[in-house]
Amino acid sequence: MRIRPLAVSLTFSLTIAVFGFVLMRSTPPDSSNSRAYNIPTRHPVTPEMEKAAASLKRTPLPDFTLPDIDGRLYGKTEMSKGKPSVIFFIKNNCPCSIEAQPIFNNIAKAYAGDANFFAVIDDSAEEADKYAMTNMVPFPVLLDPKKKLISALKLVASASYVLIDGEGKVVQLWPGYSKKTIRNVNFLLGALSKSGARDVDDSEAPEKLTAGCAFFESP
Repeated sequence: MRIRPLAVSLTFSLTIAVFGFVLMRSTPPDSSNSRAYNIPTRHPVTPEMEKAAASLKRTPLPDFTLPDIDGRLYGKTEMSKGKPSVIFFIKNNCPCSIEAQPIFNNIAKAYAGDANFFAVIDDSAEEADKYAMTNMVPFPVLLDPKKKLISALKLVASASYVLIDGEGKVVQLWPGYSKKTIRNVNFLLGALSKSGARDVDDSEAPEKLTAGCAFFESP
């Protein structure tokens, strides 16, 4: 009896297809590249938060001294040396902080040499170091576990930031971030540094002003 080549080919193809389907159903999807913060829990910025931020406009930066991860101390003096400074306020394990960090990093890289950049985190040196390494933070991360500077600036949540002029005065404080605020700080930094606004990618920023996780527990 002769076996037709076409029949053999069809049988072999059908076997391969069935095997592939079974293998696909039995193999769990690869989640090694998935990130829990791809869809973060964002928080609205309230009118009270905006009012508190506006009240600090054109006021002196509060006196403070905070250590960075390596123990070096930073304070108002380091932010009153002629160049504008931006302080980003982050919270460890906050999805919005993690989502916003690449945008903050881009701003810092765009103005490298023309402005100073810092981050403030309400955690220990060990946790701050992990955050800085994981999120490739290119500027000093200052430790404020007792939330002294955070409280002095009336901040409620992470993903907030403040722009300071070269004389140590608050130019503007944003209690959250959005495409509009990123463009705003870019314009102001360009004016203060006298270098002009830079090309900063804000495509990943939310349209609506958004805050991160709260620094203080609700009563």
